[in-house]
Amino acid sequence: MLSDPEFARLISFIENATGMTLPESNYRQVRTYLEETLVNLAMTLEGYLDLIRRDGKEYNRLMQVITINETYFFREEKQFRCLKEHHLPRLIGDAAKSPLQIWSSTCSSGEEALSLYSLLRSILEGRRDFHIFASDINEEMLLRFGRGIYRPASFRGDGAGFHSLIREIAVIKPDQTWRIREEHLNAITRERLNLFCDSLDHLPPMDIIFLRNTLIYMSQANKKIILDRVVGKLRVGGILFLSSVELPLIAHPSLVIEEAEQTYFLRKIDPQALSPLGLTGKLEAVLKRTGVAGFGGAEKPDRRPAAAVKRKLPEPESQKDRPLTEEAVCRLIQIRLNNGLPTEVSPELDRVAAEMMEIMLRLNDNRLEEAALLLATAPEGPASLTLFLTGYLAYLKQERSALSLFRACLRENPRMWPARYYLARTLAPEDPALPGELKTLAEHISAYITEHQYDYQFLLDGFNAQYFLMIAERMLTETERRAAPHGH
Repeated sequence: MLSDPEFARLISFIENATGMTLPESNYRQVRTYLEETLVNLAMTLEGYLDLIRRDGKEYNRLMQVITINETYFFREEKQFRCLKEHHLPRLIGDAAKSPLQIWSSTCSSGEEALSLYSLLRSILEGRRDFHIFASDINEEMLLRFGRGIYRPASFRGDGAGFHSLIREIAVIKPDQTWRIREEHLNAITRERLNLFCDSLDHLPPMDIIFLRNTLIYMSQANKKIILDRVVGKLRVGGILFLSSVELPLIAHPSLVIEEAEQTYFLRKIDPQALSPLGLTGKLEAVLKRTGVAGFGGAEKPDRRPAAAVKRKLPEPESQKDRPLTEEAVCRLIQIRLNNGLPTEVSPELDRVAAEMMEIMLRLNDNRLEEAALLLATAPEGPASLTLFLTGYLAYLKQERSALSLFRACLRENPRMWPARYYLARTLAPEDPALPGELKTLAEHISAYITEHQYDYQFLLDGFNAQYFLMIAERMLTETERRAAPHGH
């Protein structure tokens, strides 16, 4: 029998290797498989983990057990209808354009990729070239895809409006299986890819990416890593489709949510287009959209969402006995800024996040007295955020208290690098503490970038973390240059 600590060790191994958090509903199946495998191989758990690191076949067997391969042709039919009616007519263009690149990034046994292929073939053939790239972590599913044989379970009521397109590329056998013709299977590039850690450098920039029903199995940190990597392969202006379940909780500074044909999708924007004006506009739009009372105490209108997708945002720190955390507030603000879908949260979290945005909006607009009044009357929130905003106000007003406020903020959260950045800007050039602060600042910003974080986006005046890292490194170089002639 496998002990609970040993099973937890396996769960941790899976997450570190794939980014996936195994759903509890799969625990029994995976545990049974592992116990039987350890007996058959006469191995300890550590021996087995060492084996799957070295043996691709054994690794693939484990992937077959842990991955959830529920799929069918034209799943979420409305998304394919949106492609047909809204996106593809815009993308047809002239024949001189390069081929459209479409990526089914977690294709499982191939139904999604074949749905995309058959739809694009019906609309674009002879009008613009295209290429479908399909990938999955599960090699057994890719082998099944390569055989191209599908049973009736791959056809559901959802998607039925497009089933005739599959008929055009398949032969129906007497046993009611559908065999995809060889030339159509070969038109799709298939590859085993682990989105969490494998290189994506060989992939071309994509016009359309499907990443559906994958992020729901991941922690927030791993979700950010994979989303950042996939978005990195999307052209500016390109389209990303997630499942309707995942969409409401996604917030990424390079993605904007749009709607067409009663279907939501994400479009990549030019990161260089972000600016202080853009951030101010975003803050104003969010506060207007969510019906938050403006400065002056106006009553809030009815904020019940209209007919739109709505999902509960997990709030691990929202229990009444616990204070709101910086992480929870920042995360909600990023969702509000980058995702227009309504998200239900506790009234307290909603109000604190709105107040933080109100204050930052006024600071960015240089309406400092209004910001000061809001800070004085804001509901109690995370101390680190309140101290940062108060310190930033003092910094803008060139008050000496800014230094002590930023230091107090860093005592609450030493890794809140925006506070350390403004602390470094406040210190005198000859202050002996400055080089150490700048080195720590550069380390923390680098870690923030490497870990695919963007929780502080609303504090960065419209710029990205890479910009602040560049400034910190320049300041450090200049500080070291000044100190060198004096032998420091």
